Amino acid sequence: MKEGSTNGHRRVSAGQRPLHVTVVPIVTTERKKKAKESNARKHYRTKPKNGPLLSADDIMTRENLTRYQDTYAMVMEWFGLERGIRGSEARHVDQHEYYRQCQIEKKGLEQDVAKLSTEKKKLSREKTALESDNRKLADDNRYLEGKRELYKETNERLKTDCETLTRTKRELIATNNSLVPEVTGFPDQMTQRILAQQSVGFSGKLFSPEHNQKFSTEHSEAKLERDPEKKHCFILKIDGVSVFQWFRDMARKLLEKMGFRQSESRQRGGIRR
Repeated sequence: MKEGSTNGHRRVSAGQRPLHVTVVPIVTTERKKKAKESNARKHYRTKPKNGPLLSADDIMTRENLTRYQDTYAMVMEWFGLERGIRGSEARHVDQHEYYRQCQIEKKGLEQDVAKLSTEKKKLSREKTALESDNRKLADDNRYLEGKRELYKETNERLKTDCETLTRTKRELIATNNSLVPEVTGFPDQMTQRILAQQSVGFSGKLFSPEHNQKFSTEHSEAKLERDPEKKHCFILKIDGVSVFQWFRDMARKLLEKMGFRQSESRQRGGIRR
């Protein structure tokens, strides 16, 4: 052995092996237990008193045995040997009992392994099901994302259409309100039909503020039509021409009958029956 570096204790160097020594405790002095043994009844041959005797009184003491275990563990530490627990209450178990306990533990371990195997298979099936659900959820999410984008585009388009319709509605309301004074000369029921863009036949006299007189007709038709030049405007037509042109034509015909010619006035006004 060579001297190690751990607190002055001898350790085995790499490549060396420990040496096991058998010690035979032989003494020539009087044994410590002689007085005790002298009182005991002996049934064997008396050994000679002056010769060497076997005695472990000085070697196998409790203190020495503890020290032997300590120093032996220090030397064998190189090989991974660990010292037993000091003051341990563990007791020796015979081989038969040891194997019996091992078999019991083995059976318990086998049951645990079988149970864990069953749990593993169950978890594997659940994992497969979860992975399938995750794939389905991912597909559903992509589908819903596509729908969301489509709905977003549709919503933007509808929003734009709604704003356009709102503007058109305001313009139509303004146009209709401007037309009301022009058709107030008709009865209410006839006025509603005209505003509904229906062709309405009538006879009688219509008053023109532009000419400050009434013009008679035996049979004419009034209809509200869209202005081809202004998308959201309407024109009240009588006999296929605008009401203003109709009044001017009637005034011109009347003057021709009377032998006069008069320039057309550009003043615009409503009609009254």
